[in-house]
Amino acid sequence: MSSVKAGSGSRDAIHTQIVWENCTKLAGDRFSAQPEPAQAVAEAAMAACEVEGAYYILKGGIKYREVGLRETSLPGLMARVMENRASSRRWTTTRRPLSGENGR
Repeated sequence: MSSVKAGSGSRDAIHTQIVWENCTKLAGDRFSAQPEPAQAVAEAAMAACEVEGAYYILKGGIKYREVGLRETSLPGLMARVMENRASSRRWTTTRRPLSGENGR
């Protein structure tokens, strides 16, 4: 995800950036369990936040052709999806009974 430098941009622009970043993170978290490749999941998360992204571009005064939101944000979002999946697998592995359980 992109970062905001202190003193750069208007308060509205910074707010819309934060809203867009939070939206993509939450959508990525929601979609992480889907079986599609991480890149497809990350792209779907970004697509789910098109409105927030449009406001960010508008309020930030970003020229549409210069926008690199996808290029700069997709790798971080893919990493988040993969981290969520790895974390989920860690906690869903089959637990072996401890000695003494099940009447032994």
